[in-house]
Amino acid sequence: MVINNRATEIGDVLLINAILPIYGVIRLQSFTDTTVGETTDRYFYKEFSFSTDGIIFSDWVELTDSNLEKLEVEPKNSLYINYRYTRTGSDSTGDLIFNDVVLLG
Repeated sequence: MVINNRATEIGDVLLINAILPIYGVIRLQSFTDTTVGETTDRYFYKEFSFSTDGIIFSDWVELTDSNLEKLEVEPKNSLYINYRYTRTGSDSTGDLIFNDVVLLG
């Protein structure tokens, strides 16, 4: 169950939806996020989806620096990004907590 950005069970999904667009992006380079409780056996599988109009979004893609770098971004367009964090791994103990994610460009 997901409560207050906590994933308590394997398979729990946190959706973080863009409310405001990003403007003037020339290129994305990387991301950093802050989570609590991740280990090699208990972690989030991280994905993102993007849009230039905030309505039609791309398919989900694994959130990695190399996948962000592949995005073709037009500085004159707005950019919306949604995130999906899915609790994964073999360890079902403890909670995983999502705090934030930041894009660097």
